[in-house]
Amino acid sequence: MLSKNSLVIYRNFPAVIDAAGDKYTVTFCPNLTPKPGKGYPFQSQNVRDKDIILLSDKPVTNLSAVCDAANNTSLCNNIAGELAELWELFRSDEETANKIMTFSEITEMMSSVGNDDIWAVYQTLCSDIHYEHTAETSFCCRDEQTIAQIRTDRYKAAQEAADKASFMERLRSRSLVLPDDARYMHEVEAVALGKSDKSRIMKDLGQKELPETAHKLLLDTGVWTAARDPYPARYNVSLRAADCPLPPPNTEGRQVIDHTAFAIDSRFSNDPDDAIAFDGQYLWVHVADPAENVTPDSDVDRQACARGATLYLPEAIIKMLPENSVADYGLGLCGDDYSKTLSFRIKLDEDANVTDVQIIPALVRVKRLTYEEADAMADSPELAPLYKLSRLIAAKRQAAGAVFIDMPEIHITADISTEIPVVTIDEDLKASQATKVVRECMVIAGEAAALFALRNQIPFPFISQPDPELRGDIPMKDGMPDGLAGNYQTRRCMKGRIVGVTPAHHVGMGLDIYCQVTSPLRRYIDLVAHQQLRLFLTGKPLMDKDTMLQKISTADIGAAACAKAERGSKLHWICVYIMQHPDEIYDGVLVDWKAGKAVVNIAKFGTEFQVTLPKTTPFNAAIRLKAKDVNLSEQAVTWEVI
Repeated sequence: MLSKNSLVIYRNFPAVIDAAGDKYTVTFCPNLTPKPGKGYPFQSQNVRDKDIILLSDKPVTNLSAVCDAANNTSLCNNIAGELAELWELFRSDEETANKIMTFSEITEMMSSVGNDDIWAVYQTLCSDIHYEHTAETSFCCRDEQTIAQIRTDRYKAAQEAADKASFMERLRSRSLVLPDDARYMHEVEAVALGKSDKSRIMKDLGQKELPETAHKLLLDTGVWTAARDPYPARYNVSLRAADCPLPPPNTEGRQVIDHTAFAIDSRFSNDPDDAIAFDGQYLWVHVADPAENVTPDSDVDRQACARGATLYLPEAIIKMLPENSVADYGLGLCGDDYSKTLSFRIKLDEDANVTDVQIIPALVRVKRLTYEEADAMADSPELAPLYKLSRLIAAKRQAAGAVFIDMPEIHITADISTEIPVVTIDEDLKASQATKVVRECMVIAGEAAALFALRNQIPFPFISQPDPELRGDIPMKDGMPDGLAGNYQTRRCMKGRIVGVTPAHHVGMGLDIYCQVTSPLRRYIDLVAHQQLRLFLTGKPLMDKDTMLQKISTADIGAAACAKAERGSKLHWICVYIMQHPDEIYDGVLVDWKAGKAVVNIAKFGTEFQVTLPKTTPFNAAIRLKAKDVNLSEQAVTWEVI
């Protein structure tokens, strides 16, 4: 049994036994730093024998004396010197050179150690470079080589600590020495990129460990410039195309279509995946056919499913499928050669209702046109029937309650190959009538494919949309306003689409059944629809509903991440453009109110910003604006009304 005033270790703290019995009562010190005017923060506890470790059974004066000795720098230095001399003695004797010794064996050889000094000896011994702490109260001597390495490591650590302290001073004054200081900022970059939510540096600065705060710190210190777009990484989207190239396309088993189809798209498009034609009887919608080689559950299929969609960033386009997919299956990219398509031959009645549809793996000659080129040919024998047919389809949908939302669209590119990025914005991409022609043909192809799947009992990715939910905060008496404000507020009322294996009404399209099949090069939902159609056409087993739902769920996650990355990147580069053009004046339209501020759509950017305006400003009011300040990390602009 231990006696009163013996020194023990309790929870790695020094403790003195006050009373002994079935249990021991100990006083221990959880903190060797005394509080001014209060002394040491002693605590008392009843403990069992197994809870404590004996250091010395020689009685100490009291725990205060033990703590005072441990805080006596001169005493601790003398102890360290004596321990170093003992190490030389131990290492010179073969019997003790590598022997594990108890704490009491070592202290018995120390001539100048008093009872109250034992904890000071223990603390010093535990941290002494000459000794290895092998157990609670056991030690052995380290060899010279190990000691030399520890000294080197401690020197490096001390130097790094000094360098880090110097870095922190430069960071606080925002005067980093680059590029050398950038090595310390990796943890801040990880927060800015959404890879971590912890940064010791930011915590030491008293800053919130948030992506926006980290982004601002990187910009303020010059570690990042405006050329760094953090949003793709923040939403964890891949910046590489799939790494498994597709086999060459196969021309066998395809029907040659005897007409020229037109792939009509914006002048910025480089992945044309649909073309249209009218032969006097049938509307043809020809679609790229990568599903020929992207078979279900292949490596490339799994990669495409995880991505969900092609990623369109202002600074880069990251394809959903391997790089060679567009060259092999893009429509109209092969000169005078035939494009390989999955073609939808659609019969419409005089009211634009689908009466028959056939789906044909085909070879078709495709001519590419921009929207502007197509409008210039609107009265030509080739395109005039398509323009007329598109108006019939739109009228049918409008009569069925389809929602047509006409908001400005832009195309933004960022050239980051130069030291200062060059941001280019092309406005009003929807001005062309050809955009409506293509839209209506793609919509009717989606309806026709969905009807084909339903009639043939094919498990399929049908798309529906519930009725809109009118907002309670719209400050109107007579419903939606007209013009751009009405379009904006209607869009806010629309609910998200639903993709599932059961067909249902799509309120936005004004259709009772609908799917998407016209972009298999860049949307996985379209690709999986093509895969199922090809399985059906070749008589192979179809994917069941559970498999289809799993693919839909996985692809939706990837596609949603792409959409968020695209929105973040687009707004990032818009803010960069505004910063680079501080004197430019922008035309805007008031489309809504939010939290007491006006929501203004700026046509130049095809997006909305909050602006302080008089509460009496009416909807659709024209507003001229100039930027006063841009907060790039928050993607916020302070505007001045001109």
